[in-house]
Amino acid sequence: MTKKEIEINKAFIKKGIDMSLVSAENLETGFISGQVRNQLDNQEMIEIATALRSITQTIAKLFEERNTIPNQVQSGLIFQYFFDRSVEIFYKQYHGIETDSVSFNIQEIFDYYEPDLPYNVQQILTNRVRNIAALTSSLWSFMESTGVFDTPFNVWFSNFLSVATTIGLKFAQEIDFEDESELNAFLNID
Repeated sequence: MTKKEIEINKAFIKKGIDMSLVSAENLETGFISGQVRNQLDNQEMIEIATALRSITQTIAKLFEERNTIPNQVQSGLIFQYFFDRSVEIFYKQYHGIETDSVSFNIQEIFDYYEPDLPYNVQQILTNRVRNIAALTSSLWSFMESTGVFDTPFNVWFSNFLSVATTIGLKFAQEIDFEDESELNAFLNID
């Protein structure tokens, strides 16, 4: 990869993460406040992030080997899936639950899948789907306008998924895992 391609990809990763932060500019896409509630030690976070990065690179290579480049809608669904799975991994690690059972089966994306999380946490994730959809749409437009799609597919796609996992881990750190208010609101329970 050229130096220019590296810079283009760095800029789009930063843009994707920045778009997820709550601010006046990110009214539709922002949902991460930066208020950490749940913490793992640095070594655990590094191990999770490294494992997730490896998975994103493997998935991108598999798509490339099969000569399959997901369109914008498919990529958005895959982004949501990786976001959900990273929250699930964080939740399990935080609660001392084995994380080896978390799989990344791409076929699940196009069927119905449900993260292995308590219903109240699942509802919190469900309530962020609109933000994720807006974020992926805006990020896709940014990628089109800045030449990201001119860089190698396996690079930009694994970076796109890394934005999802990074945001997922940041969001998981903010969730009150005991809060049932969003589930209760969905169920109309006072």
